[in-house]
Amino acid sequence: MAKALWTTAVVAMSLLLASCASATPAAPPSSGDLVGVTWLLENLAGEAPVDGSPVTVHFADDGALFGSGGCNRFSGTYEIDGGTLTVGDALPSTMMACADDVMALESAFFTALTSARGFAVEDETLTLNDESGAALGTLAAQSQDLADTTWNITAYNDGVSAVVSVLEGAEANLTFADDGTISGTGGCNRVLGSYTAGDGTISFGILASTQMFCGADGVMDQEAAVIAALESAATFSIEGDMLEMRTADDAIAVQLTRA
Repeated sequence: MAKALWTTAVVAMSLLLASCASATPAAPPSSGDLVGVTWLLENLAGEAPVDGSPVTVHFADDGALFGSGGCNRFSGTYEIDGGTLTVGDALPSTMMACADDVMALESAFFTALTSARGFAVEDETLTLNDESGAALGTLAAQSQDLADTTWNITAYNDGVSAVVSVLEGAEANLTFADDGTISGTGGCNRVLGSYTAGDGTISFGILASTQMFCGADGVMDQEAAVIAALESAATFSIEGDMLEMRTADDAIAVQLTRA
């Protein structure tokens, strides 16, 4: 009889402990899972982004956010309190006009961001949730790996006055190989060299080029400035189809788009 009572008590205690364990609330998502990552939209209320118009958002560690709605650049602020995410109602953006489907998705994305009240990060996928906990959309962490990628240079710091666009008809590009070498052109000559990149930092070895002469106005000056701008780069970030490199002083060195 005593043994039976003891067995019953052990079983009851085990059930009570199991019940308490199952009732323990899950820990809220960590802001560290969200911040410092460039997120690329995969799905918004069943809609995928329009091809060629990537939608992104980046939550910085100072409470600022920025990204692209697929057409326009935007910025704003956010707060995290436990598992609650609140994005400021105002999302200032540029005022470019794009195709109707791109603009429609952009507007819906801005609305989803300002409606978000929660988030979850799992396997490098971010889900934004509304106040009821329903999913508004999903985004994937964008790779920052440069290996085996090719980019067209669109603008560069000329080292004199400002960031300037590449001359029409003097296209410049850059390919990052997985063995740490680069190749490309500054608009006339082939450019070759090496690079080291990781954790948002980048550096180039001495960049060599062929010695052809191009007589078109400004092409040779552009090429020399592009090489100097690349050698000045200290950090980089990939966002959607854009690669930007900056100097150690956080000035723009080179801007590129995916080829």
